[in-house]
Amino acid sequence: LSWGEGDTPVPVMREETPKRVHRILVVDDETAILAAVERALRPHRVDVVSNGADALERLLDPDDEGYDLVLCDLIMNGMSGIDVFHTLQKKAPELAERVVFMTGGGFTSDIRHFLADVDNSILHKPFDVKTLRWMVSQRLHEDA
Repeated sequence: LSWGEGDTPVPVMREETPKRVHRILVVDDETAILAAVERALRPHRVDVVSNGADALERLLDPDDEGYDLVLCDLIMNGMSGIDVFHTLQKKAPELAERVVFMTGGGFTSDIRHFLADVDNSILHKPFDVKTLRWMVSQRLHEDA
């Protein structure tokens, strides 16, 4: 409780701190998105990369401790989120299941078919911090 005018208690909603710090990889070719998501997901350990090739290098590194969740833009220059996902399906299927796609829309028929065929969550841009945190919390809770 917080105290307001006249010593009247006023309930204050505080954001719940995660019980466990998770490791999250964010993949997006927009630096502003990377910075905003990284800030919003503190105190989790968030790593960011700006392209699919760098994401795969980190995700498939046998010496890496691994990621609990991957937030990946669907449409990026160079290697798309779809390409990243298909590579993970072949080489690390357990990681493919941890991918949440971020997208600003602009769907082609190929992208619509892809999204209809996968069970992964989708986070539509622009999203607010509350929605982002809720999605991450839900996915991390599911995987616990």
